[in-house]
Amino acid sequence: MLRNDILQYVYAGLFAVALVLGLYEVEVIASGAAGLSALNVSLAASTLFLLGTVLLLGPLSRLFNRFDWALKYRKEVGIMSFFTGFLHVYLVMFPLARNGPWGLYSSRPWSAYPGLEALIVLFVLLIISNRYATLALGAKLWWQLQYWGARIAFALIAFHMVVLKQKTIMSWLIPGDVPVTPGVVHYPPLIIWEAQFVLLILVIRLSELLGAKAARVITIVTSVSLLLMMAWAMFLR
Repeated sequence: MLRNDILQYVYAGLFAVALVLGLYEVEVIASGAAGLSALNVSLAASTLFLLGTVLLLGPLSRLFNRFDWALKYRKEVGIMSFFTGFLHVYLVMFPLARNGPWGLYSSRPWSAYPGLEALIVLFVLLIISNRYATLALGAKLWWQLQYWGARIAFALIAFHMVVLKQKTIMSWLIPGDVPVTPGVVHYPPLIIWEAQFVLLILVIRLSELLGAKAARVITIVTSVSLLLMMAWAMFLR
């Protein structure tokens, strides 16, 4: 049992590292600049994607049997989202800070504080993600804290990123606002990928209210539509 638990953390950790590195490469291509700033962006995006994956695994396993195997990794993937979030906040407050650790919070409180609050929620979930906490709190309360904590943290992260990058999002939604070089692939900034991922999660979770059959169709159609939208953003704009 202990060996299996360790392996699950190892696999979740490898998945998180691969995600951070992959998104880092995308950010470097999209921005044209490598370095600590691009890594910071990839860590922020990875936090959203990791936590969003935790929220997606439940409905996907209910709608499609092929996702059942991944359910056992939900806790470990959620814990990895705390560590990527922690590294992101650390870089923002110290190595990349322009006006001291609290400079961003003073200049952009509406976007900065929700991100910090999300990290605090993830830290609480990390602290209680063990058997001792389950016994101390009781299974029902423990499950409710995990259930609502993950959703609150995800909502705070999504709000944080949308408010912080709203101008970038709008520029990509309006044709002609982004300069395009013919014959060149233009990678959208990571916030566009993140916004579409948030939309996908909302649609899939809400679609379950219509029943399993409808939810399956909506999930497939939405996923394909978002992929086509990304292809349009990269190749056809």
